[in-house]
Amino acid sequence: MGVGKYITVFIMTYVVYLIFSGSLSLYDLTLGALVAVIVSLLTVKLLITHDVKVLIPIRLGWLIAYFIVYFLYYEVKAHTDVIKRILHPKMPINPGIVRVPYQVKSDY
Repeated sequence: MGVGKYITVFIMTYVVYLIFSGSLSLYDLTLGALVAVIVSLLTVKLLITHDVKVLIPIRLGWLIAYFIVYFLYYEVKAHTDVIKRILHPKMPINPGIVRVPYQVKSDY
């Protein structure tokens, strides 16, 4: 099962790369595969400690369920905070323009 952990890390990093790149061009697919191979070769010992538990579909299902519940909790919490701030009679926000001083030596 030694190859399975490399394939698992490869698939995970490849999917994350494709999601964050936002493109499915041949260049991005090729570069994503190359990056995923390099990342999986370098990090498999850090990410996976038990070879047997890697490819169990039940674990993946629980991971997705946990992510959805965790994400939904904080999403609802953030929206509730915004709604409270909007509907509060005194509007507990303090908008303003902030001036940040900076010095540059060249245009670049």
